[in-house]
Amino acid sequence: MTTPPPDPGPPPSEPPADRPQPVPPPHPGHPPNGSADPASAAPGADAPPGTAGPSADSPGHPGAVPAPGQPPAGYPVPGFGAHGYPPAGYSGPGVHGYGDPASGAPVGYWPAGPGDALVNPPHAGFGGWWARVVAVWRGTLGRLLAIAALTQLLPLAVFGGIGVVLVLPRLDALPVRGDSVAADPTEVLTAFLPLLGLGVVAGIGFLLAGAVATGATMRLVVGYAAGQQWGVGDAVRYGVRRMWGVLGWTVVVGLVNLGFALLCLVPVLYSAFATSLVMMAYLCERHSPVGRSWKLTHARFGDVLGRVVVVVAVLVAASAVVGIIGTVLSLPFSWTPGDRPDAVAVLGQAGVYFVQQVLALPAGTFAAVAIAAVYAEARAAEAPVSAASLAAEMDR
Repeated sequence: MTTPPPDPGPPPSEPPADRPQPVPPPHPGHPPNGSADPASAAPGADAPPGTAGPSADSPGHPGAVPAPGQPPAGYPVPGFGAHGYPPAGYSGPGVHGYGDPASGAPVGYWPAGPGDALVNPPHAGFGGWWARVVAVWRGTLGRLLAIAALTQLLPLAVFGGIGVVLVLPRLDALPVRGDSVAADPTEVLTAFLPLLGLGVVAGIGFLLAGAVATGATMRLVVGYAAGQQWGVGDAVRYGVRRMWGVLGWTVVVGLVNLGFALLCLVPVLYSAFATSLVMMAYLCERHSPVGRSWKLTHARFGDVLGRVVVVVAVLVAASAVVGIIGTVLSLPFSWTPGDRPDAVAVLGQAGVYFVQQVLALPAGTFAAVAIAAVYAEARAAEAPVSAASLAAEMDR
């Protein structure tokens, strides 16, 4: 009788000596904080310099026959993708479920588990997406408002204050009803010419500040979901580094939507939807963000459209509430059309507008978190990703 071989026991819990010791993840579905680029230790990735990569028949290498007692190829690393997500043998787009380079999807990134704070698993549906958006928004609201205050309210206060100072001495130049002598348009234009120059400078300043805010907001949201400690200063510095790229693609998206707007309303709405993920695609992938946004929004058209519609509905509802509040607050500072406003009316209207911008900030931050979650979910449907892998992409 042949003696059966001894039981090899469970898979070793310690990594090989030639690899760094991983830090335990904060919760299932998250990779360890401070780890190297996920592609460096993932299946199919090249080995770091100075180390021997796995051979084609090594246990655990995609496509290889596992050794006795070892988990099957493609089995999630302990601590990542708990509760069977993704299931053993899962194979999404690409080779062995790890992404398809030809499609622009990442290769060798951690698949997100059901506990990932940002990436919604395919089976979770709208409820899972909404719960993640609300949780991340609550966790980052204070810092997001601080970023908005620095990049939106501060420039508004500076340029608005300068504008008020320039307007007040020129109120007498405004034509009003009942003037015995008609105002000379040239004199009026000359009097308010400095305001036109201020408007141009302010417009450029707001574009640059908005680009910084976009990069800072998205990086803070993804970093929070990945369990990273990102402060306001860190996020703003990241936004400054990505400012010119975000600004360039903002102009491209604006021109695309303007071109569709010249056709009619329906095409511009469709274009706005198709380009809704451009900024996240640029920050994470860097190449062809317009094409990537178009592809991601159309791959799961119904799901993505439904989520974007919800985001727009939140913004419209918040805008309506803020508009009503602003209308009520501005009543004491209104004046009859054709009459010349006084200094109190000008200062009051400027103050009401500033208050409206402050009240609109929470809805704007919610929309930013929601769009980041839409992008993460669309990427996860294309190939396995996690909040940590998206954070690693943004830092490349």
